[in-house]
Amino acid sequence: MYFKTKNQELRTTTKYILTALMLLITVSLLHSRIHTIKQDGTGDFDTITAGINAAACGDTILVYPGRYLENLYFRGKDRVITSLYGIESYDRNIIRETIIDGNQNGTVVRFRDNTRNTVLNGFTITNGSGFALRGSDGLVQSFGGGIDISSSYPVISNNIIEYNNAYFAGGIYNINDPFNQDLSPLLKGNTIRYNHAIWSSGGVSGVGAEFSNDAPNSIYYNYSSTGTNDLAMGETNQEVLVLDTFTVSDEVALSDRENHHFRVSWEYAPEQPENFDLIVLNHKIEPVEADLYVSPEGCDSNSGLMPEEPLQTINFALSKIDPDCEQRRNIYLAEGIYSHSLNNQLFPLKLRSNVNIIGQGKESTILDMEYKSWAFTAISYQDGSIIDPDINPRYKSNFSIQNLSIVNGGQSPDNKHKYFQMHTGFYFNSVKDYEIKNVGIYDGIGRTPFSGAIFSHANSNFVLKNLDIINYCGAYGLRIRILQPGTSEKLFFEAKNIRIRKGNPSPGNWLDRPYSAVGLPFYITRSDYAEQPFYATISNLEITDNVFKPSHQGIRASAFSYRDFSAHSPGKLRLINATIANNIGKEGVRGGGIYLTGNVDVSIINSIIYGNNPYNIILNNSFGFPVNIRINNSILEGGWRGIIRDGNVEADVHWGDGNVVVDPLFLGEDVNKDYPYMLSEDSPARGAGTLDIPDFEFPEYDLAGNPRIVDGQIDMGAYQYQPPTSVEDDERDGVTERRRDGEFNLHNFPNPVTYLHSDRQ
Repeated sequence: MYFKTKNQELRTTTKYILTALMLLITVSLLHSRIHTIKQDGTGDFDTITAGINAAACGDTILVYPGRYLENLYFRGKDRVITSLYGIESYDRNIIRETIIDGNQNGTVVRFRDNTRNTVLNGFTITNGSGFALRGSDGLVQSFGGGIDISSSYPVISNNIIEYNNAYFAGGIYNINDPFNQDLSPLLKGNTIRYNHAIWSSGGVSGVGAEFSNDAPNSIYYNYSSTGTNDLAMGETNQEVLVLDTFTVSDEVALSDRENHHFRVSWEYAPEQPENFDLIVLNHKIEPVEADLYVSPEGCDSNSGLMPEEPLQTINFALSKIDPDCEQRRNIYLAEGIYSHSLNNQLFPLKLRSNVNIIGQGKESTILDMEYKSWAFTAISYQDGSIIDPDINPRYKSNFSIQNLSIVNGGQSPDNKHKYFQMHTGFYFNSVKDYEIKNVGIYDGIGRTPFSGAIFSHANSNFVLKNLDIINYCGAYGLRIRILQPGTSEKLFFEAKNIRIRKGNPSPGNWLDRPYSAVGLPFYITRSDYAEQPFYATISNLEITDNVFKPSHQGIRASAFSYRDFSAHSPGKLRLINATIANNIGKEGVRGGGIYLTGNVDVSIINSIIYGNNPYNIILNNSFGFPVNIRINNSILEGGWRGIIRDGNVEADVHWGDGNVVVDPLFLGEDVNKDYPYMLSEDSPARGAGTLDIPDFEFPEYDLAGNPRIVDGQIDMGAYQYQPPTSVEDDERDGVTERRRDGEFNLHNFPNPVTYLHSDRQ
């Protein structure tokens, strides 16, 4: 067992071990053929690959300083590949000057079927993007940005592994038998830093790797968007792990229930195994129990504790902040554009429980994905299983994202990193008690059948408020899947002031399937194992001018789809002041405006359902549950006869008071390009709504920021009619004064200038 009080003794031991390793390499040099690699042409070869191909088993490849743009593949034959570090000098500058650069063309160094007689020593390994592999589900993913090890147990020593990225494991990806150290790769004296992964670990994903305690590795400042930032060991029989330098102290790493930086087991135990001990000799970050500030013009060496000393990268702030279960922490984003190319942002951002991310406004705080990623992720575990929040200590909860916009999410058709991109805005899996508020998602391109601007598998109460999802391509605009496995909590889902406009299916075909991505604007589904009551209220909703097509012929795709598979209790949903209009289903779609199936009980109040193709409302009970629908004070094109029953449907349709079957007379784009679905002066929807809705509080404003209730009356649809007013009228009514107080914000993104209400609740 090692202790921090023995640092000096440990470092002395480390020196002896490194000397022994160098002696081993020197002996290899004396008893094998040496192939020299020099870029000036004076060696045996000028590329490392040529030396590997020429070398026999047991040969040594001696590489002189230089930047080698190569991707190396060791397979079968054991070789020693080393820089001059430890051979001619112990100057670490040699490591920095002998660079294997993967040129974003795959994994930098791959090992297959190699033994401990294979050694990689003394290099900087950088700019790798992982080797691509298509899974059984058809998704292309990448593994091991810097180094990939499989069925091998080489010695990896004295390397700097930095600035690599991959879907799984940015720095090193290793899969071997975790309980047989004789067949485990040995990592000694390496520095693994600044690597990025979407899944698994940003630094090392080391199932079966042996980490030297005599020549400790340094692993720090790596980032994973869904998994553990620095080191995920997986199952191991290593009882003690000593690290020279880590991002945080061993105490912080072991006590963090979300395993933000370190994980030693894939299981869901709330604590690390009792027989395991982590010893960190030095650490980079001391987490702070305070709010933090971030700016595109900031610096990660700043304190971040005040607006005048902001950090620069949001992911660094998420690592530095210390979440508090009793009081939420805030990360404040200054106005400006946040992107990888402009200021080194890493996306997606891994949200943390009890931490809010708050921008300055949709118009001023912009997260630009540059068609390389989506923006935010929150996943309670790594293997995709659905775990009860009552037994999973890593459950993500109690967080919010506010006052910002996400642009250019997903991937453009010419983006070669296609294995990175599933979504355009948010991807949540098994989360609860969260809020997305005053957020815009614009111009995203999702290119898989699972992509969405917001894709959320949720378990408990959450709120969506003041959202724009405009000009998106993908399978979904907004998808909510209700889980509730075994939870004792009832679920209340609230959404208000939501705009979903001009969405389209994914461009091109996914896996050469012509009906692959549908572009469903708003999709809610409830799982069959959800036991507790489910209540949802959606108000001030606009879904307009979207185009969708089936994932296979005859799918019931619609602008708003609700499918409830729970046999325990019907899901109760209310649509209040919704405008669902002019959405187009193509190529065999049997949906259109609204599609309801399963164990559902839906009320539609004060709403306009008009001009959807091919149908405005379609009911289906192919799962054997009755469908109940109530419609009051609404415009439905075709009236109750326009409600299509798909098959032998057991449905109870309540056609209530105040419904009309007429043209709603929208204002139109020629009159108002920003809000074409506002009501014209002659609209029959004016004043035709009802205020008598039990257990409901109307929003103060409609989607255009105008008062929702005027002279004691409310209109149908998502907008309240407002007569034209002059500037003098505005000033006389006190509107100018309210705007000066911040109740209104000047909005010019992505549309021309108009006034929008900014929710300050």
